[in-house]
Amino acid sequence: MSLPSAHLRLSELLRRDVASDPEITAVTADSRQVVPGALFVALPGTQADGRAFIPQALAKGAAAVLAPSDTPAGAAPVLVGSGDVH
Repeated sequence: MSLPSAHLRLSELLRRDVASDPEITAVTADSRQVVPGALFVALPGTQADGRAFIPQALAKGAAAVLAPSDTPAGAAPVLVGSGDVH
């Protein structure tokens, strides 16, 4: 998934207010492709659970994590429940 050439604030992608509103420069579900400022989509898949890769994504500079609502609150500094996205 790619974003428009203009970067978006996290709040522009959500249905709710967030305490932190980082600029999102990319979106990916592959922790190996995370770049600083990316929104990492950490969803359960058929082969692996993306939530297992949250630490790697954060280490590579992910600005926020989109994960299922049952993901532990402390899993990421900016954690967004999948039901909150437009």
